[in-house]
Amino acid sequence: MVRNVVILSLHMKSVVVITSQLLIPIFILVAIVGLSFAYVGSIAGPSSSGSSTGQGQPWLGISAVEISPDLSNEIGLAESSGLLVLQVAPGGPAEKAGIKGGNSLKVIGGSEIPIGGDVIIRIDGNSIRNLNDFRSLLSGKEVGDELQFTLVGPNNEIRNVDARLEVRPA
Repeated sequence: MVRNVVILSLHMKSVVVITSQLLIPIFILVAIVGLSFAYVGSIAGPSSSGSSTGQGQPWLGISAVEISPDLSNEIGLAESSGLLVLQVAPGGPAEKAGIKGGNSLKVIGGSEIPIGGDVIIRIDGNSIRNLNDFRSLLSGKEVGDELQFTLVGPNNEIRNVDARLEVRPA
């Protein structure tokens, strides 16, 4: 059975429907009940036409949600900042690196949220407290760049993985 997650954006006045088997290959930021969601198929901004090398837009292949103290308390995370990975694109750079997405659903603020995934807390040693940190650290990266992600797993174990950015699929 395919479940749909419907996200309403009051700021963007739009509805986004995402099936559990689909990752949106663009970067969308919406706010719902104080949570910021990022569907990160492309880490280059929406205005980017590609990398300077002409290889296409760099892609990590994750969807993630910014962790707030309220979300952290709601789902029992040790971390109160960073990005909770919701989904990982099959065969994408994140999956190849061993980054894990959610493995169960929890209703939070009226929406089903995949929980149990890794939390991104650092990239190349730089702290990731929110989506702005994430976007800032990844801006200017190109296809082929390798980044080290520091992750906190569901059992609060900390590990480092390396992911090489690939060309975003068409």
